[in-house]
Amino acid sequence: MKRSYLLTAFFIMLFSTRLVYGQISGCTDPQSVNYNPVATLNDGSCTYSATSLSLTDKASLSAPLLNESSGLTFLDGKMWSFSDSGNPNDIYRVDSSSGAILQTVDISNATNVDWEDMTSNDNYLFIGDFGNNNGTRQDLKIYRINKTSLTSTATAVTASVINFSYSDQTSFPSLPTNNNFDCEAMIFLNDSIHLFSKNWVDKQTKHYVLPNIPGTHVAQYRETYNTGFLVTSASVQKYGVIALIGYLRTGTYPVSMSMIYDYKNHLLFNGNKRKFDLSTQLVYGQVEGIEFSNTSTAFVTNELYTNGSTIPAKLRTVNIGAYLPASYLYPKPDAAFTANNLQICAGNSVSFTDQSTDSPTSWQWGFPGGTPSSSTAQNPQVQYSVPGIYSVTLIATNNAGSDTLIQTNYIVVSGAPAAPPIPTGSSVVCKNTAGNIFSVTNTPGTTYNWSVPSGASISSGQGSNQIAVTFSGSAVNGNICVTANNGCATSAASCKLVNVALALPSKPSAINGSLTQCAGTSGVVYTCSTIGSATSYNWIVPANVSIASGQGTNSVTLNFDQNFAIGTLKVAAVNCLGSSAFRTVTIRSKPSVPGLVSGQTVGVCAGTTGVAYSIAPVSNASSYNWTEPANAAIISGQGTNAVVVDYSASFVSGTLRVAAVNACGSSNERVATIRSFPAKPGIINGITSVCANQTGVAYSIAAVNGSSTYNWVVPAGATITSGQNTPAIVVNYGLNGGNVKVRAGNSCGFSSYRSLATAIVCKETLNDLIELNVEVFPNPSSTEFTIQLNQLTTDAEFILRDVTGRIVESRKLAANELIFSCGGQLPKGFYIGEIWTNRKMKTIKFSKL
Repeated sequence: MKRSYLLTAFFIMLFSTRLVYGQISGCTDPQSVNYNPVATLNDGSCTYSATSLSLTDKASLSAPLLNESSGLTFLDGKMWSFSDSGNPNDIYRVDSSSGAILQTVDISNATNVDWEDMTSNDNYLFIGDFGNNNGTRQDLKIYRINKTSLTSTATAVTASVINFSYSDQTSFPSLPTNNNFDCEAMIFLNDSIHLFSKNWVDKQTKHYVLPNIPGTHVAQYRETYNTGFLVTSASVQKYGVIALIGYLRTGTYPVSMSMIYDYKNHLLFNGNKRKFDLSTQLVYGQVEGIEFSNTSTAFVTNELYTNGSTIPAKLRTVNIGAYLPASYLYPKPDAAFTANNLQICAGNSVSFTDQSTDSPTSWQWGFPGGTPSSSTAQNPQVQYSVPGIYSVTLIATNNAGSDTLIQTNYIVVSGAPAAPPIPTGSSVVCKNTAGNIFSVTNTPGTTYNWSVPSGASISSGQGSNQIAVTFSGSAVNGNICVTANNGCATSAASCKLVNVALALPSKPSAINGSLTQCAGTSGVVYTCSTIGSATSYNWIVPANVSIASGQGTNSVTLNFDQNFAIGTLKVAAVNCLGSSAFRTVTIRSKPSVPGLVSGQTVGVCAGTTGVAYSIAPVSNASSYNWTEPANAAIISGQGTNAVVVDYSASFVSGTLRVAAVNACGSSNERVATIRSFPAKPGIINGITSVCANQTGVAYSIAAVNGSSTYNWVVPAGATITSGQNTPAIVVNYGLNGGNVKVRAGNSCGFSSYRSLATAIVCKETLNDLIELNVEVFPNPSSTEFTIQLNQLTTDAEFILRDVTGRIVESRKLAANELIFSCGGQLPKGFYIGEIWTNRKMKTIKFSKL
C-alpha cells in the first residue's frame, strides 16, 4: 500500500535533529491531553484520550478473487490489490467505487507463498511476500515491478527480487501464531523500504529498514512501538503521516489504527502516536489493507470473515483530517508576487500583486526605501522618492505555515543619470573610412545622444550605447561626445579626442621582457613603447607560444608550452594607413643535451687520479652539473664544461653524467660509462662436439672494447697451437673434452670468464692422422688468396670465417683438388680458414689488406 514520497524541504526542516538554542521540548499537539503551549520542539511525549472512528462502506470487493484481499495501493490514481497465501500470483486493478476487478496481471516469475502488503515509489511497485505465521521462513522476499510495464492492457509482467532476513532473528523454531517475526505491513519512505512486524507474542510492532534494490539484504532493526494490536497493513501520505491498522484475536476482536507523525532522526516511533478504535471484526471483518487516497482519507479492505457471522470482503474509507495539524493536510503557501513596473523615476509608485499559491490568509510586506515601508494588504501600492535599488519581501501565511520570498535588488528607482564613461574606440582615424565604432557601457533603460567632429557623421546607433562613424575626406581632429538619458533626466557629456592620421606609425623602439623563458611557463608579459599615431599593435609569437591576452595592444601576455625551445617575438605598430616595420627579439628556453664526453672511459684502474673529462660548451647554458660514478670524486671543474675526477681503490665501473643548466632548468643528461678492466667477453664461436686427438679446432670471440689481451683456457690434454692473447685461437684436442674459457684483460685486470662446454664424441682413424700441409700466398693479400695442399685423398670442405666465427665463404673440394683461390671480395680484416677431411680439420689464418 503505501505511496512513496520524498519529504518536502519543510518536512525535512520540521524533522531536523538539530536543537536550536533556546527551544523548549515537550508535547506540541493541542489535541493531546498533555499539550505544552510553550513547547517549540516536539519530543514525542503526547498522550491522547480514547478516540473512536467509523469506517464508511464504499463497495464489496469482487468475489471470490478478492475474498482474501490483503495488499492495497494506488498507482497513478488507480487502485491495485491482491489476495494473500494460497491464491494466484496475480494483482488486480480495482474500481474504487464498485469494488469490481478491471484488470488482472500475472507476476509470471513469482510465487504467492504468503503475499501480505504492497507499496510503491515513483518507478516501482513492491509486493511483500513476507507472511510468516510460524516464524520459520528463510525465504522472505519482496517483488519489485517496473511501473512502466503495468500498462492498461498488460496481462503478465516479471519482477526482480529483493531477498532479505531480519537482523535480530538468529533461530527459526516453528511457533505458529506465537512468534515475533511475522510481517504484514510495509511502506516506502525516503528511498527505503520500511517493514512493521506482526508480533503475535507481545502485540507490539518492530520497525525494520532495507534497501529497495534487488539482491540479498538484511532488514535492519530500528525500534519497537507498543501498538497493543497485531499490525496487518501500513500506509504513508504525502506529508509523512503513517497509518498502522490491525486487530486482536481476543475479547471482542477489536479493530484498531495508529496514526504516527512529527518524527525525526531516521526513526518513526519518536513522534506523535495516536491510537483509534475502529470497532470490532464482527463489524468490519479482519482488516488487511490500508492506503491513503489523499492527505486525510484512507481506503481500508478486509478479508471475507466468518466467525459466528459472515462479513464479506469490502472496501471502506476512514477520515483522519480532524485529528491532524493543518501542516499535515495541505501545504503552506508558496509566496510569489509581481510588480507593474520594476524601473521608475524617483517620486513615482509601484503596484504589487500577490501571486502566492495554496490560499494564503494573511500577508506581510516589507518595502525598504518605500512609502509605506510595510503593509498587510494583499495587493499594496508603494511610492519611492529616493533614487536607489530596493528589495521587496513578502511573507504569505495560512494555517499550515508561512513562506517568505525576498526579491533582492528588485525595484530600480532612477534620478538624473551619471555621466557615461569616456567612450571607447580608436583615438586615431583615417579620412574616407566608414564603420569606426565608439561605445560606452550600457545601462538598461537608458538612451544615449552622440555628437561628432566636423567632417564626420553617425551612420548607425544614435540613441544606443554604440555608434558607427564615417570620416569624410574633410574630417578634422575633434571630440566625440555622448550624454545619457534614463527617462528621468539627462546627464553631463563625456568626450573622447579623435585625431585624423596623416602617416604610417613609426617602428616600436624596444620590446621589454625576459629573453629566457622556460618551457611550460605561462602569464609572461611583454610590452613595447607606445606610438602616438598607432591605433593597435600586431604581435607575432614563436612556435609553441600562444598569446593569452593583449593582442592589438602594446602589452601582451604569453604562454610557453612544454615544447618551446627558441624563437623570435615580433611587434609592429598599426593604424588605418598600414603597419610599421617589426621590432624583434629572440627568446630561449633551457639548454640542449650536451655532446659526447671526451676523456678516458676504459682502462681507468682503481686508484687512478687526475682523469680529465670535458664536453663542448652548450648554447644558452649558464652552468653544468656533473655526477661522478660510485667510488669516484670530482676534484675540480664542477659547474663548468670540464672536470677532473679521482677514482678510489674500490672503483670497478660506473657512469659519468653531465647536464647543461640555465634559469629554466637542466637539460637531459649525457652519460658515459667508465670501466677499469674490460667487460666479460661475448659468446665463444666454435664447435662443441670434437674427436679425440682432433687438431686445428678454431674458437673466437668478438673483440672487447678496452681490452689489450685475452686469456684462453682449454680442457685438460688439449693445447692452444696459436692465438693465445688474441680474440681467436686454434686448439689441438687430446683425449678429454671440457670447458673452453676466455677472459678479456687490460692494465687494470681481467674480466670474468666466458665459457663454452665441449665433449669428445669420436676417435681419429689412422687415415685421419695423415699430415696435411697447406700453403697460402700471398698472405697478407689485398686481392685474393691462393691455397695449395700437399695431398687430398678424399673429398673435403673449405670454410672461411671472420673473427666473430661467422662463415663468410665456403666450398666443396674434390679428392686431389690441390690448389684453389678464395677471399677476393672480402673487406679488410683477419680471417680463419678451415679444411675438413672426414672429422679432421686444418686451420689457416688470413690477413686481408
